[in-house]
Amino acid sequence: SPAPSRSRPADADYAGRTDDDAAAIAVSVRGGRAIAYFCDGRTQESWLKGDVEDDGALRLTGGHGAKLEGTLEDGKKIDGTVEVGGTRHAFTADRAKKPSGLWRATATVRSAKIDGGWIVLKDGSQVGVVTRDGEPSPAPRIDPGTGAVTIDGQRLTARPATP
Repeated sequence: SPAPSRSRPADADYAGRTDDDAAAIAVSVRGGRAIAYFCDGRTQESWLKGDVEDDGALRLTGGHGAKLEGTLEDGKKIDGTVEVGGTRHAFTADRAKKPSGLWRATATVRSAKIDGGWIVLKDGSQVGVVTRDGEPSPAPRIDPGTGAVTIDGQRLTARPATP
């Protein structure tokens, strides 16, 4: 008999916290690709990307040796580990429903390059970092209904981040 065919994991977003509650993690899956964001809400963050295998395995990589290994389970959650800054964290990220998920805004404000990342969790809480010319700091809250956020006096729009 023929081998069962595997289908590519469905497009979806996932968000949760590390098991030690030190940080949040969000993953966006689209078309067999994934982007993930790890953030402690203060100064540590990492953007990771890579492919999602047909069996749901994720092996994502980011700057400075960051890596995420996980398994997408029945389109409901991702269980795995993420290593950032030499520290390894186990995590579970549940399937997110809008406005929960991964958000990003990039702009130039007063000649400073701004890159902001936010994870909106299912309870409405937010974890984010804004980097100004390479210097990270806690991110201001975004309006998850519109993506509106004010950074250094300028109104920006954060958008759902996808691979």
